[in-house]
Amino acid sequence: MEGKVAGPAIGLIVVGALGALMSLFNLFAGGFDPAMLEGMDIPQEQRELVEKFASTIQGAGSAFNIIGLGLDIFIIWAGVRMMKLHSWTAAVVASALMMVPCFTGCCCLIGVPLGIWSLIVLFNKDVKQAFEAKAAA
Repeated sequence: MEGKVAGPAIGLIVVGALGALMSLFNLFAGGFDPAMLEGMDIPQEQRELVEKFASTIQGAGSAFNIIGLGLDIFIIWAGVRMMKLHSWTAAVVASALMMVPCFTGCCCLIGVPLGIWSLIVLFNKDVKQAFEAKAAA
């Protein structure tokens, strides 16, 4: 049974790792630079409004990246557990999360088909029984 889950489990790990790298990059890449407004004919009060809005968005983006990083770490952990036929529920949740756009960083194009494949494998009667047998042992 471990052979059946190996492909989707590796997919979870790879997509989680790519998402984690993207979250880390976005977290530390910086954001809006007020110097970008230099040379533009923008009144001072509008410039201040743009800077305030950009700093608010940047703070929300940082929080979103931290949450995304946590989810990506969970997806990696669930993929490793899936490979060993442990934590069926965690593997199902991680597979579903992988299909939600924006939860896997830049990987939603490959996350959707991999998530579907993973769920199909996980809901296979034999695979589910193998998870249950491993849990009972």
